[in-house]
Amino acid sequence: MSDLSIRLQEVMIKALEVDAFCHKLAKGGAGSGDYGHEGRPGEVGGSSSEGGVESIRSSTDLSKELSEKYGVHIHVADGVSPQRADAIISHSHAVISSLSDSSPLVAQSLRQSAYGAGGLKIEILKGKMVWSEEHQENAFATYQKETNTLKIASGLNTSGASAAPHIGNQYNVGTDFRTVMSHEIGHAVSGKIVMEAHKQGIALTGKELFDSKSKDYWRSGVSKYSAKNSRELMAESFAAYTHPGYGQTKGLPKEITRIFEAAGIKPGIRKILDGNQRI
Repeated sequence: MSDLSIRLQEVMIKALEVDAFCHKLAKGGAGSGDYGHEGRPGEVGGSSSEGGVESIRSSTDLSKELSEKYGVHIHVADGVSPQRADAIISHSHAVISSLSDSSPLVAQSLRQSAYGAGGLKIEILKGKMVWSEEHQENAFATYQKETNTLKIASGLNTSGASAAPHIGNQYNVGTDFRTVMSHEIGHAVSGKIVMEAHKQGIALTGKELFDSKSKDYWRSGVSKYSAKNSRELMAESFAAYTHPGYGQTKGLPKEITRIFEAAGIKPGIRKILDGNQRI
C-alpha cells in the first residue's frame, strides 16, 4: 500500500471518529434515550424517571415551582457559587415541599405570613454564617418576621442528615440542613399554628406556653436553645416534631405536641431526595 493510500485511510478513520463523536453529542450519550434509557424531552444528557435513573431538575425549575406552587421566592446574593446555590435551592425545595404538602396550614403560612408580610422570601448569602440582628450573633440561618425573610448561609453543609432529632439537654435539636431550615420555617409558621390551636380550644399564646414551665423544663424537654424565649421554643419544637426521625428516640413534651396536633401538623414528615436520601 502506497504512502498516499495509507494517509487517505487515516483521514477516513478520523472522519468517522469525528462523526461518531458529533452523533453522541447530539443524542446526549448514555442515559439520554440512545442507550436503552427513555431520555428527557428537550434535554441533552440525563434520563427520565421512567428510564431507571431519577431525573435531575434544574435549580431554575425548582425555584419556579417554589414561587408558583408554594409562594416562596428565592434570591441568590452576589458571590454565591452556582454549585452552592443549586445545592441550597434543591434541599430547600425538598424541605418546603414536604412540609407544605403534608400540612395545609404550613402551606398557607408560607404563602401568606401571619404577620402580613406576604409569601416567604429566602435569601441565600455568601459564607458559612449569616448575621442575626435579633440575637446579635452569627448563625447558619436567621428569620426576620417583619419582612418574612429567611436568610441562609450558602456554606451550610447539605450532605448527610441526622437520623433523629436531638431532643433534651442538647444545645439545639440538630445542625443538619433539614433541621436548620425547618427551625427557621418554624418561626415563619408558628403564629398561625398557635392561632389554629386556639380555634380548637387550646387558648395559649406562645409566650403563655413558654411561661407555663421553667426554663429547665424546656432545656430537658426540647433543647437548651428552646429555653431562650417563646419564639425559639416553637421553632425548635417544630424542627424536632417534623423531623423524619421523630419518635425514634425521646418525644417532645405533651404541652407542645397537643398544640401541633390541634393545628393539624404531622410528625415525622419524610421527603425522598436523590433516590435514597431522606431529608
